[in-house]
Amino acid sequence: MSRLLLVTALTLLLLPACGPKDSGGSPDTAAGEAAGARRDVDIHELKSTLDAGKIHLFDVRSRSEHYAAHVPAATLLPIAELQAGRRAEVEALRGEEIWLICQSGGRSSKAADLLVAEGYTVVNVTGGTGAWIEAGYPVD
Repeated sequence: MSRLLLVTALTLLLLPACGPKDSGGSPDTAAGEAAGARRDVDIHELKSTLDAGKIHLFDVRSRSEHYAAHVPAATLLPIAELQAGRRAEVEALRGEEIWLICQSGGRSSKAADLLVAEGYTVVNVTGGTGAWIEAGYPVD
């Protein structure tokens, strides 16, 4: 019986640690910012969204990659500069969707994680500019 009592006591002590996480964030969160949101789309959804209207699309590749060829309407914002704190362009869009693209999806995914952690709503374009070009879509 003492073994049953010990197991029960341990179970009651461990349950709070295994329970659902508080989705409201902690009071330690900087300035009480809410967590951001992220979704991933392919280049075909990017194309249809661009065709339907204006979106805020940032190319997080290097300057040389961007100048060689980029999706029309993409604004250059290299990931290195974003990681170094360049935020003016995206801060003005807080509360709106910020679309990110790179060459294949890796750098834009990292940039998306960074911005989501700061409370932004982000759309990551998987496949990137490489897939865009392979699909025969126009570039500037």
